[in-house]
Amino acid sequence: GVRRQIEYYFSDRNMRHDWFFQEKIASEPEQGWLELRWILTCPRIRDVHKASAEDVLEALGPSLLIVKQAGGTHWIRRGHPLPALHDPGPLVGDEPVWYKELHDSNIAGGSVNQCKQVSPSLATAAGARPVEEQLASVCDAAAGEIAASKPGPDSEPCCAVCCRKRPRDDFSKAQLTKHRRNPTCKDCVASSNAAGPG
Repeated sequence: GVRRQIEYYFSDRNMRHDWFFQEKIASEPEQGWLELRWILTCPRIRDVHKASAEDVLEALGPSLLIVKQAGGTHWIRRGHPLPALHDPGPLVGDEPVWYKELHDSNIAGGSVNQCKQVSPSLATAAGARPVEEQLASVCDAAAGEIAASKPGPDSEPCCAVCCRKRPRDDFSKAQLTKHRRNPTCKDCVASSNAAGPG
């Protein structure tokens, strides 16, 4: 569950609309990488899975996402470039309340997990709904998209990396059996192996 959720966060489908993660990935000191602490603030990771940093790192062991340790923390990235952002983020000073609270708690040295954060794309679309309603909507939407991507016995599987439906011949036998809930097509496996770590 945790690995699948994080892989969804890094998917093209999510990254096209997630200005918050795109902003963090473009930031210094590790440009191109997302710091683990930002994943731990996501309501589905924090409140539904109740995952710690250790749980996330363990879950990402078999993933195609790349994990490294630098500057006393862990960083995560995709093996291929980010898609263009379809929904621009707010202008500086016009950020949603959750964004300001999240950054204020980090500056003040507070725990990131004490903040109530909602999905950036939902926060801009949800308007002034209560945070609890927004969190429920985030969880329901993510669960629905994940469930919709699961292949049926007669359907074409969807690659977990490129998020495209592919003929069964485009997957190795191991990907369709051992990793049947999260198969990766041969092209994405090959490009990930060619890119290597780092």
